Amino acid sequence: MPTQRLQFTEWLPDQPAMAGSLNDAKNVVPLSLGYSGFPNAENYSGSASENLNNIIVGKFGADVQVFAGGSTKLFKMDNTTLALADVSTSGGYSSTDNWQFKQFGKIVLAANNSARLQSWDIASSSNFYESSTYKTGTYSRSGTTVTVTITGHGLTTATDYRVDITSGTATDGTYTITVVDANTFTYTDTVSGTTSGNINVFTSSAPIAKYVTIVRDFVVCGHLDGGTNANKIQWSDINDQAYWSTGSTSQSDSQIIPDGGNITGLAGGEFGLVFLEKAIARLSYSGSPLFFQIDTISRGLGCLNGNSIATYGNTSFFLSDDGFYSCDGTNVQGIGTEKVDRWFFGDCSLTDLDSMTTAIDPVKKLVVWNYKAVDGKRHMIVYNWQINKWSRVETLATGVGTVASTGTTLEGLASLGYTDIDAMTASLDSRLFIGGKFLFAGFEDDKIVTFTGSTYNSEIITTDVEVGYNSVVTLARPTIDNGTATVKVASRKELDDNISFSAAVTTSSEGRASLRSFGRYHRFSIVPTGNWTNAVGIDVDITPTGTR
Repeated sequence: MPTQRLQFTEWLPDQPAMAGSLNDAKNVVPLSLGYSGFPNAENYSGSASENLNNIIVGKFGADVQVFAGGSTKLFKMDNTTLALADVSTSGGYSSTDNWQFKQFGKIVLAANNSARLQSWDIASSSNFYESSTYKTGTYSRSGTTVTVTITGHGLTTATDYRVDITSGTATDGTYTITVVDANTFTYTDTVSGTTSGNINVFTSSAPIAKYVTIVRDFVVCGHLDGGTNANKIQWSDINDQAYWSTGSTSQSDSQIIPDGGNITGLAGGEFGLVFLEKAIARLSYSGSPLFFQIDTISRGLGCLNGNSIATYGNTSFFLSDDGFYSCDGTNVQGIGTEKVDRWFFGDCSLTDLDSMTTAIDPVKKLVVWNYKAVDGKRHMIVYNWQINKWSRVETLATGVGTVASTGTTLEGLASLGYTDIDAMTASLDSRLFIGGKFLFAGFEDDKIVTFTGSTYNSEIITTDVEVGYNSVVTLARPTIDNGTATVKVASRKELDDNISFSAAVTTSSEGRASLRSFGRYHRFSIVPTGNWTNAVGIDVDITPTGTR
């Protein structure tokens, strides 16, 4: 009785069903040999007061701060209780128009691939108070700088300062760089000391920008002035995010990129990448007098949506209008060509592309794109850049991002929601419980989630197998490390026949699943079960039969 060994090779949905590749790799992670399970999302933070649309982490020394953004508010996660506190200036305080300054690490806040800028507009005198007791306060304005001084306050920390203002919004933090869609481009210097503090507003030469990144020692902005200069970039002075004026003593300058359409995103690092609709340009620091050399490294191929850009090391991954690509600053390479590109555009709801989020899993070497599918659900497409293999995930997570663990002890597990250590799906040695370790994470509705749960609903579907004109399948033996599986078979006589799988058969203690299915073409569905770690392949017994 002939035995066919079917290795779980690449998932290539753009190829024909009989191409020798997998027809599906659902809720799994591609490995060099086979696939492992994609972990389920588990709640990590408390609930925010509105649904989230992005998360970001900042780390300065040993201080870790995790932020999450909603449609109208900014939240900061408490490192002890994991609660999401509203730190936006549009609400969450004791009374209307009270703005509280808090000191936390040196953060650049990004949301939907662009930093969210919030600004001041102080129109009248302001009073300062501690709790409900008002203190005498004055402010003076010189150009665009507002200097605050209070007397008789008796305060010792910056977190105790509050100010009433007539209108506007503000960003808490030490040099928190943000971008507003209108009005102004500002940064906020934390109120420090016991007597005074400054609210610094960038000069009028600073841009209003949709995208912002850091290239070497410069803040670089793109898609300026509310879209009026959508193909223009501008950068700050070297090591000075507050200075944006050009001149003999400044390295701040700007440049229009004339070909390629509008700027759709930026990537930073040792060099910068400017993604346009139909081009990609590289920024290389060259010093005076030009400061940045700008080279177009791709013409005719650009970035479809800035939310698709993710960078690891010197390589950026992104979605163009014909599929997925990577760029190392010199070469642009198609990573989804004839593999997943056509499948993705058939699965993705293009009208909801702005809701896409992208993140890197640095541990598993994965790029993950979360998007809304045509069926209205959230899907993720997963790329392992080391082995150039893909998989897909069906998820309840509404987006992905990066956080850093805040660290905890056994005594602190209860505050994380772990009351039964034996029931925990994540090991105590997991990065989740080691402070300061970066994690691939996401968000679901109003909570931050981590992908540390058990594997769920994984399924691998093989290529179609043909043994003679007609044949019968009688047995299947899946190779699953540390687990078992259920097996289904779909047989058909012609390639245009409907594909209908049999009932699932659970493997015996010897790892065998008894089947009986007639046809010319056979494909197998394998659902790993138990605490499995690696699904490698399946052996199937197929016997040719006669014809009439």
